[in-house]
Amino acid sequence: MRLYPYDLHINYCAGTMEADKLIFSSSMFNGLFEYDYYTDEIVFKGLFSGENVLKYPLHQKTLKWRDKLLFVPMSAKELCIYDRKTSDFEYVKLHDWSDAVGMDCILDGDNLWIFYTKKAYFAVRIDLISRDVITIKAPDMDVYGFLRKDVKESLYGNVVMEGRYIYLPLWADKAIVRFNKDTCDYELIHIDMEGLRLVTVAVCDRDIFFTSFKDWNVYQYNLDTKRTKIYEGYATGETPKGILYPVITEVMGKVCLLPEVGNNVMTLKDGKVIPLCQLPNDFAVIDNPICKKRRRFYRYEVNGSEITALPYSTNRLLKVNVDTAECTEKELVFDADCIENLFEKVYKPAYIKEQEGKAIVNEGRLYTLKDFINEI
Repeated sequence: MRLYPYDLHINYCAGTMEADKLIFSSSMFNGLFEYDYYTDEIVFKGLFSGENVLKYPLHQKTLKWRDKLLFVPMSAKELCIYDRKTSDFEYVKLHDWSDAVGMDCILDGDNLWIFYTKKAYFAVRIDLISRDVITIKAPDMDVYGFLRKDVKESLYGNVVMEGRYIYLPLWADKAIVRFNKDTCDYELIHIDMEGLRLVTVAVCDRDIFFTSFKDWNVYQYNLDTKRTKIYEGYATGETPKGILYPVITEVMGKVCLLPEVGNNVMTLKDGKVIPLCQLPNDFAVIDNPICKKRRRFYRYEVNGSEITALPYSTNRLLKVNVDTAECTEKELVFDADCIENLFEKVYKPAYIKEQEGKAIVNEGRLYTLKDFINEI
């Protein structure tokens, strides 16, 4: 009888698809993995150096740059540049901030922009050729001045780039920062609608599409006329107030949304938010107390007409073809044998080494597979 008889769902990953492989950083424990989409085989590629065994979550996103992969920090200390051909890990120190949380990022040629939740930090730019890191000064108070002084975080949604501008929705109020990446100047776009609290944003030419904590509508702001159009939405299911549309993106000229609840991918038409296609098997959040606190969708990537939403609290990889209005899913799991093998060969030795000289080791904690599973 196996020590651990259950499979473990992969309920969040910062990863990217390359052919039939998902290369991802697990949020459940420190590790880089390669998952075969068709055979379900998981290959452990290595630990991220300098990070705790059980630190969560290390990375916010995985980006393709030239022939390498960038694992962009959320709570990790450094940017990791991974070479798939040689399996080499390279690290770039970004800052000395002890409490910085990376929320989103933009890859612009050979420059990587990382944006942070807290007002005080804002962003860094990394020249990926020279590995130079430049700290971008946070906006002056004439940009952030309307926020309450006790609000330390300014960004909880996504950021998006259009031309030379990067757009950041300020979650605490009804404004978008338009950041000129060439000059590092800021402009505040104030949406004059009462009660808005912006979350996610997409940009198509001169139109900014955004969602709010306030309701199920989608809003379209035109940069030329400075007018706002409302696409009337409807409740796609029961959910507490919060992030109703975790994902909004433009695909082949069409705005697409992945809602927090309900059984459809949505789009915009004739002033309304309407279903584009049906999600497979009522794409529900798995019955887990931890996952219930998270969004159904989080990170995604667009390739041509296809949206790939990575597993967050659903334990499934979702692919949406916007042209054909079809959805497919793939359940992702670490099987029991894989978990036991990883624990004995990788995580138990790494944890013991990590805790050397600490009283917790003498107490015998996290020496067992059961304790390891409970912690993740």
